[in-house]
Amino acid sequence: MSDDENLSPNFITIDGKNYSQSDLSDEQLYFLRQIQSCNIKINNLKFDLDQVQASAMVFNQRLSKSIEQTKPKKMG
Repeated sequence: MSDDENLSPNFITIDGKNYSQSDLSDEQLYFLRQIQSCNIKINNLKFDLDQVQASAMVFNQRLSKSIEQTKPKKMG
């Protein structure tokens, strides 16, 4: 399935073929809605992952900087 901006919202492209949503069965429309919902969740999770990875990178940098600024303690 792919989005084709040139088609009206009543049409869908599946495996390279265009279909009118009115020709799809209730089950097929259900699958289509599930796929759309999954794609939204995937995009939201990617967005959240980018934020968390950026935060982790900042905290790692701050930890390294903090350790560099402390005087090493003598062992033994």
